[in-house]
Amino acid sequence: MAKTKSDLVFPVYRVPETNPIIYEGTRVYTSPEDGERTIDDTSVPGYTIGIRRLKLSAEGVKLVRLRYKFSMWQALVTHKEGGKGLYIDSSGYTFLYKPSQFITINWFEVACQVDQGSGTLLYLKGHNIPVKYRRILDLELTWYAGIASLEGDIILFDLCNEPKPRTKRKI
Repeated sequence: MAKTKSDLVFPVYRVPETNPIIYEGTRVYTSPEDGERTIDDTSVPGYTIGIRRLKLSAEGVKLVRLRYKFSMWQALVTHKEGGKGLYIDSSGYTFLYKPSQFITINWFEVACQVDQGSGTLLYLKGHNIPVKYRRILDLELTWYAGIASLEGDIILFDLCNEPKPRTKRKI
């Protein structure tokens, strides 16, 4: 049964599509020329894919390298490759994500920032909801944030030093 965005268990990982993916019972794996490599096995005890993969690795099972980890939906849809591809969530559910909906990106000037330790809250002129960013900005420069709203979520797409016109992006 297909899951909705709210049913996915984050973090979500991008599955490389270099070899065909094989689904066999509780196991998801590939079979490249150098031997079988497991992506996940939900029969192994562990609440998350990370714990299951650690246990599989300790047992000597060869694993597929999962290069991209997305801790939240915003990170997936703003990924440099546009998010398109095959993913696996922490519960072991695999899904194909293909951008299919257009959203509008509006640009706002960054008025101030508040350091939160693990990130920064950006307060924007003309926008009443602060946006979280993972770094601290140099406020000697003027910054503009490209944001969009999707199902109540505020998504930060880009930061730049020049204002840009309103644009659309397919997510």
